[in-house]
Amino acid sequence: MPACDGSSCTKSIPWRITATALQMSGGNVPFSVETAHASLLSVLAAAKCWNIAPAKKAVVFKNLCKSCWDRQAATWRDVGTYAKARARTVPEAIYMQVALPDFEVQGRYDKEAILSCAVHEMMHYWSSAGVGLQSYNRRANVDWDEALADVLGFRVYQHMYRGKAGFASYVTPYNTYCKCLTRAETFFGNVFGRLWREQADCARLPKAVGEFISQSKAKQPPVPLAQVKTAAAERLVKVLSEYLFTWFFNGPTAWIDDGGSNVSIERFLDGNHLANMFAVSQVFQAYDGNNSMHAI
Repeated sequence: MPACDGSSCTKSIPWRITATALQMSGGNVPFSVETAHASLLSVLAAAKCWNIAPAKKAVVFKNLCKSCWDRQAATWRDVGTYAKARARTVPEAIYMQVALPDFEVQGRYDKEAILSCAVHEMMHYWSSAGVGLQSYNRRANVDWDEALADVLGFRVYQHMYRGKAGFASYVTPYNTYCKCLTRAETFFGNVFGRLWREQADCARLPKAVGEFISQSKAKQPPVPLAQVKTAAAERLVKVLSEYLFTWFFNGPTAWIDDGGSNVSIERFLDGNHLANMFAVSQVFQAYDGNNSMHAI
């Protein structure tokens, strides 16, 4: 059995993750930080976010037993918050509390539950200064840092493991955060008729989307509504991805040119650009701590 990474600790732990393998009692499971980083770059390129290239910062994993975890949590000055946390990422390392039942499926430690968490935490680790959007969490009822880590973690996990024997699901306690951009596209389609009719609603969208809708309405002969809706929804997701991924990896001082004017993260997260675009709570659902499995 692997040993705890705590200082001077010799306790056995049920599993241990390193930069090159997941060590479990039944043997090593394929895993590579190098592959995860390459997959992240592919995911960002697929989202047409070619301007974002997170540095390949070497990942340090610390796999801790319960007693070592509690000692580490004390150094974070918030034992109450972190006592039951499965992991925490700080700029220096990713800490995993390995003996939690959160990593079990049907009473057994599960490679997908473990690796889903590890990939999610790596998104935090590679985000801006290792803190991403933490300063902007819980605005408009959304944990922005967790939402972005999970949507990216889900896509990276898919890229790494889809089609591989023994891999079928991404396991997350963040419910549908991993699919929030897909949900945004769907919900946008559901309210599109109102946006098409009401100029005030259309004006709340990012300029790249709102102006596309306005230009489509003015065209002669008229553009079929279904065609405009599909194209506008695709633009919406592209803009959301570009804004949020840029800020997650490049930091809150990064800016986006939104139709000729610079957009700050404060304006985007708290203003009309997102909070009033649609019912945010229906797209970015809140954390409830219960594992859900999403097919990859």
